[in-house]
Amino acid sequence: MMLRSADTHRIAMMPGNALLRDSDGAGWSHAYLSHAREGAWRRQLGAIANPCIAFNLAGVTRVACRTDAMGRREGVLAPRRFSIIQPDIASEWEICDGAEILLVYLRRETWDGVARAHDLDPARCAALPRFCEADPFVEQLCLQMLATLRDDQRTGARSAIHADYLAHMLIAHLFRLHSSASGGLRGGPDMAAEAPAAPDAAIRRAIDWIDAELENPLTLDRMAAAADMHPLRFARAFRRALGVPPHRFVVDRRLARARQLLTGSDLPIAEIALATGFSSQSHLTAAFTRAFGLSPGRYRRGG
Repeated sequence: MMLRSADTHRIAMMPGNALLRDSDGAGWSHAYLSHAREGAWRRQLGAIANPCIAFNLAGVTRVACRTDAMGRREGVLAPRRFSIIQPDIASEWEICDGAEILLVYLRRETWDGVARAHDLDPARCAALPRFCEADPFVEQLCLQMLATLRDDQRTGARSAIHADYLAHMLIAHLFRLHSSASGGLRGGPDMAAEAPAAPDAAIRRAIDWIDAELENPLTLDRMAAAADMHPLRFARAFRRALGVPPHRFVVDRRLARARQLLTGSDLPIAEIALATGFSSQSHLTAAFTRAFGLSPGRYRRGG
């Protein structure tokens, strides 16, 4: 199931705000991202299940937030700072000046799954009410998610595997520093760095599954299920074992199969694109040219 704008407060779509891009239709399962130029607004936000990171890309705006538990807070949301809109809590927000805002909503089921993977009770792992704070790792992950979406929209790619990995990484980091479970977690900075290496057989099962499903849409969840691992631990173990992250491995595998079909068959390039899991001929052409320095057509003709 994809996380969509309908599962959020739809802040970027409010009157006076200009939506620049969002991840609706991108196939992201564990996060929804919107990038918008926001004007001044004030609104009561209802309680929803999915926590949200509000990250300021550009512009300085005065903000205020009121909840029953915290009362009213006021501050300045400068570039590279973020606030958290907590789940399950109604809140009133006021944005006094214009700013370019990135909103990253995280699927509640994914949040709870990360808790259970570390033997924690999800009910005791609430996101904390961060307000106008700075965190370089939150910044890095938010910007990587935005870059992934921009690249997908430019090339027609579908990088849901990478986006889902980034969402898991963001949740793990929030658990460590910005949740009520902070301080009670084992493992490295992302809760997975010190996880034991996956058995060779588990990674082999995942590779065999990828090869069998290459023409179909792939997700991090399904790849991890083939290895019988939690998605975040699987992604880390996969990279340790093979030297590349899962999404890069999938692209490389698809390109290798495309090369075989280009030289070993008479299939039209558009059919080869679909047979190797690319969304379109233009998507294959962009990825192929980036990897090998020439288009599929030139490669088929011998360069």
